[in-house]
Amino acid sequence: MQKQPSKRDIRRTVGILVLVAAFAVGAFLIGRQIKRYRTGAQVQSQVEELFYGQNEGSSETEPADSDQTEESTEAYESHEIPDDSNPEDSAICEEDSELSESSPLLIYTKDEDIPEYDFTTLLEINPDIKGWLHIPAAEIDNPIVQAEDNDYYLHRNIYGEEEYEGTFFFDHRCVWGESRNCVIYGHAMLDGSMMYKLRNLLDQAVADENPAFLYITPEHVYECQIFSVYRTTIYDDYIWFQFFGDDDFLNYVEMMREKSEVTFPDCGITADDRILTISTCNRTLINDGTGRMAVYAKIVEIR
Repeated sequence: MQKQPSKRDIRRTVGILVLVAAFAVGAFLIGRQIKRYRTGAQVQSQVEELFYGQNEGSSETEPADSDQTEESTEAYESHEIPDDSNPEDSAICEEDSELSESSPLLIYTKDEDIPEYDFTTLLEINPDIKGWLHIPAAEIDNPIVQAEDNDYYLHRNIYGEEEYEGTFFFDHRCVWGESRNCVIYGHAMLDGSMMYKLRNLLDQAVADENPAFLYITPEHVYECQIFSVYRTTIYDDYIWFQFFGDDDFLNYVEMMREKSEVTFPDCGITADDRILTISTCNRTLINDGTGRMAVYAKIVEIR
């Protein structure tokens, strides 16, 4: 007569099967993550080569760590302005206003400070490309796109292909050169890519050495002079699109400056200026997916 397995044997067998299944699922997820990072790195390398050609100036990206995962996706909060609103209908856009002609702070003063570039091929690939973000302190060298909504490029690369890392993009309500506050969103990947290393700017020593960065368009080059960097959450009203007059705009700038975790030189923002905000995920303040990090900078046309 065949001996029936004991309850202990059954539990042991079930436990082994569960462990094997867990191992198989883990291996699959890690493999998929490695593929994601590898694909993202390849696209980034291709895009940089198209933009810079054989010129030096693009930042190097560290190799992906295969057992890291991505941070939570970005949320898009506004200063109580409807998603379908037109920036031209509000005080966000002032046609008579011009960028500051001078500034007490100019870092990129020499031609050699600005890398050589060419938008031609990138614009042929994707006319949604609006510019290029160059932040050496954060190892960021990426194109900026803009679509009719804030979802399209959340998980698509510049070729329109599905890619988890997505592409850095302007909020669809922003109009460069008109909006008082233009906002760029992007993922922060835990392998150190995309906007992950923006957190470098939370180090005062790094901030002291890097008080500005570049935003480049096909027509002009802009120095973006940082006046605030801080961590927050999606529950903080940290992004405003609409301003009810000059005082409201300047009060917002001062509020963001006071929240900064590091100090920057006074870039002398006036009611005639415009600012750039960069928003990304951040888990160092709170690790429940609601953490954010924001960088605020004054826009100065330099070429």
